[in-house]
Amino acid sequence: MATKCPMCDNPVEEGMKFCNICGSPLDTPQAPAEPVQSAPVQPNTPVAPVHPMYQQTNQNSYRQPMQYQQPMQQYMPNQQYAATPSMTYRLPTDDAPKVKKSLGAGRKVLAIFFCFFLFLTGVITMLFCGVRKSFTKENIKKTVTGLESLADMRLGKLDSDDPDQQQTLAEFVYSELPKDVTDRITEKDVEDLLNDKKVRAIFADSIGEVMEYYTGESDTLEVDAEKIIKSLKKYESTIEDYTGQKLTEEDYNGIRKSVEEFNESDLQDMLGDNDKDTKDAINMIRKFFSDAPLYILLGIAGFFALLVVLVCGRFFSTTLMNLGVTSALAGGLVFFAGRFGEGRARDALDGKISDVVVDLLCDGVIKNFTSIGLIVLIVGIVLIAASVILKITKSIVGK
Repeated sequence: MATKCPMCDNPVEEGMKFCNICGSPLDTPQAPAEPVQSAPVQPNTPVAPVHPMYQQTNQNSYRQPMQYQQPMQQYMPNQQYAATPSMTYRLPTDDAPKVKKSLGAGRKVLAIFFCFFLFLTGVITMLFCGVRKSFTKENIKKTVTGLESLADMRLGKLDSDDPDQQQTLAEFVYSELPKDVTDRITEKDVEDLLNDKKVRAIFADSIGEVMEYYTGESDTLEVDAEKIIKSLKKYESTIEDYTGQKLTEEDYNGIRKSVEEFNESDLQDMLGDNDKDTKDAINMIRKFFSDAPLYILLGIAGFFALLVVLVCGRFFSTTLMNLGVTSALAGGLVFFAGRFGEGRARDALDGKISDVVVDLLCDGVIKNFTSIGLIVLIVGIVLIAASVILKITKSIVGK
């Protein structure tokens, strides 16, 4: 008996399963679907669920109308299946293992070594910069002109603490003047002359030449009589106002002779050519100044080596932190050592060496050393802050 298709009213023969016009299924009795048998499994073994799409094996969906085709999303209740016909399985992002990168043991040891090396070379470099800056003629001139009384400055001896064996600068200068000059002026005139600002500037230049000898910039140290005479001629009016006498050519010749004798005898005694401790001290200072550029180069090499170890490991924030901590430690140590060591240095050197040398060491070397340490400390703090800010920024961007 002929029936009609429920969808298109097309006459269909009895026994047909699908309409030959629209392909719709006909209401004919269907054989029950046989359950899919899974392979036997061992006890306590998890069984993977069979996707429902693969259980409908006895029904052909070829040329089925759209309302009879099941949407693909029905079979993808979770986001762990890709929305593609290939049914690619995707691991959930939250459950993915976190891979944490870290420096290896060898790199950590190298980083610690170079940080410590950079710390030592930084301290040596700052010491060199402080001493070098203090022993310039400009700084010496500032120190000498800042003394309360240049004439009362004591010329101490390293091997004597007895004030009776020490001379003031005025006494020393007066004792070295020719007799024909001392017959016309007194020691008080010499004191007033030495305390004049213009004469202090001349004396500061002479001290600068002595420091150049001590630091190794000059191999020989001799007082230049012509420089002294040139300066005296420049300030003849000042000298005449203090002494009441005008210097003549005979006076200048006497100065040349006194300076020559001073260079041959007294100067060598002052420099300590017969004093082994003083000679060793001068050689040590010279050696320091000759080796200091090497220390600076080693410090720069250590800095770049640290960058190679850490930056090549792609740990820029770690590099900033290590450099910051190293700089802060070196600068802080130098700053606090100079800050609390100035007073003790003055007490220890008082009466043992010349006042001008004490002022140069304390006001020049130690204060410059302290200021450089403070700058390095501030730089270290800035690097640490930059590292922390970089880490916070990365964590915010990562979220």
